[in-house]
Amino acid sequence: MTAGLEEKKENILAARFGGLGDLLITLPSIQLIKKKRPQTQITLVARRSYGLFLKEAEVIETLLPLETHEASLLFQAGEEIPGLKLLHYDLVLIWLNKEPAGMEAFWRRRFGEKLRLIVWPGEADRPLAHYFLLKTAEIFNIHINRSSEEKEYALLTVKEKWLEKAQSHFPWLKDIPYVVLHPGSGRLIKRWKLENFLSLIDFFVEKRIGGIVITGPAEESYLTLLSACRWPDRWGWAHEPDLRIVCGLLSGALLYIGNDSGITHLAASCGCSGLAFFRQENFPAWSPWSDRIKIIVASELESIEIESAVEKIQELLASKKDGFPKNNG
Repeated sequence: MTAGLEEKKENILAARFGGLGDLLITLPSIQLIKKKRPQTQITLVARRSYGLFLKEAEVIETLLPLETHEASLLFQAGEEIPGLKLLHYDLVLIWLNKEPAGMEAFWRRRFGEKLRLIVWPGEADRPLAHYFLLKTAEIFNIHINRSSEEKEYALLTVKEKWLEKAQSHFPWLKDIPYVVLHPGSGRLIKRWKLENFLSLIDFFVEKRIGGIVITGPAEESYLTLLSACRWPDRWGWAHEPDLRIVCGLLSGALLYIGNDSGITHLAASCGCSGLAFFRQENFPAWSPWSDRIKIIVASELESIEIESAVEKIQELLASKKDGFPKNNG
């Protein structure tokens, strides 16, 4: 590991490539820097939509969208940067899921001693978010006092206006206990069957719990089936809702049920209790770093029976004393 960064460093370019889940895995690291090094200005390089969401959540101050020509100049081999306009940072920090192969030599030529790489070594004994946090703390010479403090950095502050937007978009959920179901994931192999998620609705209806099913752009194949569903009273479906609205939904939800996905990481970041289904090969490295999200792990998700999921859900419901979670915003 490169020598730690002293407090005098103030202007940081922090890059995280990938989807929503990939970005939220670095949330604890970003918030650690903000809290322990408040003089530091962070410019985040990430996908535009996800970066703008974190900017509105006041996690970052400045965004350099990954889709821009400026970001391409910085991180892709090819064109030289005209002048030093984009190289005024004191530190360039990149969190990576694997060794960058030939790109590391290019980045070291481009950024020189400013470059810090945090690369997951492939160990599977802890969530990747925790590994990134500890390595980020090393770079900034930050001492973390206790394990409970570590997990505080994994939480978003959910804005009240996001909860209000969620209630406005889905008025049937107002003032009732409800759950959020997200049956999707970026890869089919990481999805528990859609039919299983829909079967859970009957269980919740019997308990007089409302809910909503949310899907994203990766779940286009579900649209025909979900469009034809006859939803029970106080149940519905939303396709590609705004992430701020999703946060509002999650912050007010009794439970969240999902797969290995970015929305599952978002649920954990919103402090939501829930259940997620993970393949053994992806656990615990890619699981959300949260005690509130319980994980059912299997070598193949098809082997997870509905009865097993219901048993875990009943345990989660039994842990709820007043039926409504507290909003953390």
